[in-house]
Amino acid sequence: MKNKFLNFFFIYTTTNVMKDMDYIPINCSFYDFIEIFASRKQKISIHFERTNGDSESIDAVILDTLVKDKVEYIILSNNTTLRCDHIISLNGIINPSYTEK
Repeated sequence: MKNKFLNFFFIYTTTNVMKDMDYIPINCSFYDFIEIFASRKQKISIHFERTNGDSESIDAVILDTLVKDKVEYIILSNNTTLRCDHIISLNGIINPSYTEK
């Protein structure tokens, strides 16, 4: 049941926050921070790049991570799924792999 929900959730939510471009793998130590925040289930500040190139900050809980077609995502408590290479920072921790597109 969970996998069916995640597939629907993934298809429904990703269209608003992602660009159609090649995935840039993120730094392993930054991914460790993603996993730490996800395990703590605490609301954090997430700064990311939107589809139109603008940046935005939101406060949300990282519920889970997802890999689909070799692209890493985080699933958030506000019904948003973000590509990890679009994350600029988590709680002020800069993603060293992020590059402006």
